[in-house]
Amino acid sequence: MEFEKVKIPATDGYELSAHVFESPAETKGSVVIGSATGANKGYYKSFAKYLKENGYHTVTPDYRGIGESLHGDIKAFKGSMLDWGSKDLAGVLRWVEKGRCARMVRTVRATD
Repeated sequence: MEFEKVKIPATDGYELSAHVFESPAETKGSVVIGSATGANKGYYKSFAKYLKENGYHTVTPDYRGIGESLHGDIKAFKGSMLDWGSKDLAGVLRWVEKGRCARMVRTVRATD
């Protein structure tokens, strides 16, 4: 399996969609890829596969309102970029640190 689809709660309980690429090799640590503005998790698939093949569990979440983390009509969506960092990324990091990918967590933040 290339990756596993998971649901991760943000710190306020909002359900985020994410892909987990678990390394079959001896794990060096975990990487969370924070997407650039408006980019969905699929954009980072090749990079996540590379990290997986080189010993890193990798998590690629969609922020609220983006990709599979949009619940309902985009016109009614009330999230903000501030929520992406303070609630979404924080929730993903908490999930990774408490879960099966908990060894030495690193983050990669993509920029526009």
